[in-house]
Amino acid sequence: MLELLRTEKLDADTLKIWRVKTDTPTPAEPAARFLRFQQGTTGLENPRAGRKSLSYWRIYFHAAFTGKNYPEIVDHFYFAEVNGTVAARLWFAYAPRNNFGNFGNIMTVPEFRRRGILRRLMSVFREDFDRSPALCLACSASSEFAARTYCDYGFAKLYPGENGDLALVKPPCETFAALAAAQFADPVPARVRPGVQGDQFRIDKFLAYSRAFHDAPPKSQFLDYRSCMLETLGGNGAVAVAENASGALLGFAWAGEADGLNRLTFLIHPAACESAGPLLLQYLRGRMERSPVCLLEPGDELGQRTLAAAKAKKLCTLPGGAELWTPSSESKK
Repeated sequence: MLELLRTEKLDADTLKIWRVKTDTPTPAEPAARFLRFQQGTTGLENPRAGRKSLSYWRIYFHAAFTGKNYPEIVDHFYFAEVNGTVAARLWFAYAPRNNFGNFGNIMTVPEFRRRGILRRLMSVFREDFDRSPALCLACSASSEFAARTYCDYGFAKLYPGENGDLALVKPPCETFAALAAAQFADPVPARVRPGVQGDQFRIDKFLAYSRAFHDAPPKSQFLDYRSCMLETLGGNGAVAVAENASGALLGFAWAGEADGLNRLTFLIHPAACESAGPLLLQYLRGRMERSPVCLLEPGDELGQRTLAAAKAKKLCTLPGGAELWTPSSESKK
């Protein structure tokens, strides 16, 4: 649903703030010009960085605007318009199944910067977040200015530094660290199930930002959960998640066609990699006609531990130290 939230004066100009909230399966107003702005400015400042990831974001945005993310995800897009020209954007989303979410995709067109537009968007965002069921939003700030601005609206830095990972957490939870400690106190997987779109924030933000991965950053094997889920929704491959007894997500794994290969990628909490890893890979292996391959970056000890526990086979070590592994055919049931 497209709504005009505010009309204000910005010096001698007229500022309008719009919201697109995807809480209905088919939005009454398609807001085509805002979708074009959202997609067209994605990667504006660094268009060659993470080109594959930028493509997945554009797919995600289109799905959100056309109601395809709902009800698994409720997206909120905010746009600032100056004298009829779209000048800035901000987004947050949460999954109703667990009320965890993500915040970001913030950009102001260069000629409209330093006019206070971001803070006006942050103000309406914070009002909506407080009214929503969302419990925890996480984000990463790439600059000291961004981190400082987010903190002014309730975000807290998760670790020391001028920028980096932040979270906004509602009571009764005191902090992100306390919430994570409670979620991951039990690292024993109780079940493995097919992943759904509403799992993405619990994996890509909450799990990936936890102390366990901050102290020992995971090596990037291929794609994050959001990208893997979009591939799966498009009919390519399968994704699975491992839960503990309380329903906290300990990790995920995906296998599907990419770059001409049947690829495997995963992210699993270090305390659960040797228990959840075999279960996740066995689940996927039973759903694949051909055994996938997993490319581990040099020094990926956590990935090696996970695959070794699943009795995967190391095929070779490539020039530069990367390793190519494949799940054992014995794991297929």
